[in-house]
Amino acid sequence: MWKSIALGLVLAGSAGWIAPSELPPLSDPPSGKVLPGKFVWADLVTDDVAGVRAFHASLFGLGWQEVSPPPEEYGLLTLDGRPVAGVAYLEAPDGQTPYGRWIHYLSVDDVPRAEREVERLGGRTVLSRRSFARRGEFAVVMGADQALVGLLRSSSGDPDDYRAAPGEWLWHELFSAQPAASAELYRALCGCEVTERDDRQGGYLIASQGFLRASITPLAGIEDGAPGWLGFVQVDDMAGTLAKAVELGGEVVFAPAPDVLDGRLSIISDPAGAYLGLIRWAYEELEPEAGR
Repeated sequence: MWKSIALGLVLAGSAGWIAPSELPPLSDPPSGKVLPGKFVWADLVTDDVAGVRAFHASLFGLGWQEVSPPPEEYGLLTLDGRPVAGVAYLEAPDGQTPYGRWIHYLSVDDVPRAEREVERLGGRTVLSRRSFARRGEFAVVMGADQALVGLLRSSSGDPDDYRAAPGEWLWHELFSAQPAASAELYRALCGCEVTERDDRQGGYLIASQGFLRASITPLAGIEDGAPGWLGFVQVDDMAGTLAKAVELGGEVVFAPAPDVLDGRLSIISDPAGAYLGLIRWAYEELEPEAGR
């Protein structure tokens, strides 16, 4: 299916992948809210910032806001002026060019405490904790399940919950070879409600503040699968988006299938090899308690 979702490098020692002093606030104006368990940000690290910027801008109609010029290149992909993701330059590891991987950031109350929980449960810190006045405190860790995730305590507060428009993040899914251990980890990291799925053996749902946030799916049975988080973006035209992705140099990794969300879900990779989920979701189908 796909060979790697997780970040394929150890980020320790690569502090230059972003210009820290220029990191923008997560919420502007400040929300003042902390929503542990919600995925609140994503950064795409790549050795081809210009290429992936052009791909995502064209595919989703996104704008661009430069934060830091080369060589420590970092910028924001924006939708109607609202930042939806960051893109940062990182030299390809081991000559694996072109190179691109997403890092998805989970809101937590206390980053140091969350790091200790990761270590207690057999994981480790991959990108050491750092703190900046405008962004807050963050780190990147790897659980015992070998999946990378960012931890973030925003100094400006987390974005409010709202219905995702086309081009915005809608869902996150963790593919894990140790789903029970992953479930224990996320209970500990954010105090989330993690429950077994009725419709998928070995799977879990993650909820916080009364909202479904993410899911955990066993890797067993997925050919060439590797542990990692996959983010899904809302689209309003699946067939058209897939056709355009291929036209722009991307690849369809998992095509829509009738037995998977009635054909409203797919997975693509961009020209740098970063994986991205696409989903077409009608909010009237949500149960009231599901929230998002």
